[in-house]
Amino acid sequence: LREVPFGADGDFSLNAFKMRYNNELANDIGNLLSRTVNMIGRYFDGKIPTPAQMELTGIEAEFLNEPLRKLQSQADDMVIDCKFSDYITAVLDLTTATNRYIDKTEPFKLARQPDQQERIATILYTCAEMVRLALFYLTPFMPDKAAEGLAHLGISQDQVELTDEAVEFGRIRPGMSVSGPVSLFPRKI
Repeated sequence: LREVPFGADGDFSLNAFKMRYNNELANDIGNLLSRTVNMIGRYFDGKIPTPAQMELTGIEAEFLNEPLRKLQSQADDMVIDCKFSDYITAVLDLTTATNRYIDKTEPFKLARQPDQQERIATILYTCAEMVRLALFYLTPFMPDKAAEGLAHLGISQDQVELTDEAVEFGRIRPGMSVSGPVSLFPRKI
């Protein structure tokens, strides 16, 4: 859907498909889920941590407010207008921003400092929420893969409701068990 926008002519090639799959699905979405679940498993015994705050502030807001708000405010219109390519781009913008947020905040380095547990909890809760939201928004286009990814976050298929409230930040409950290892989108050669 990103390579050739809905309703437009375009060229399809297996190489372009593999490149998008590896770069966007495996590296971006799959890696984000894997990093998040693995760090929660390592630093919080596999339980979604309790963040210091339940809203995006500071560096969380700096990295994530814009892509999240864009997706929340425009997703319905993009679907109604059949702008599926724009919709998928908005989801990927969120996952890309979240991966950059992890790289900037470096929770894996903070973990070496015992006095940083609350900060790490906020970072990893935020990451879990962002990947939950990305998978939620992908549900109409990739229902099985989205459900598989959400299951790694402790969210079953019957807990996925396509409502306005479900796309708000802070819906994932601290204490939920995550499961790994994760290989949602294995790389293709």
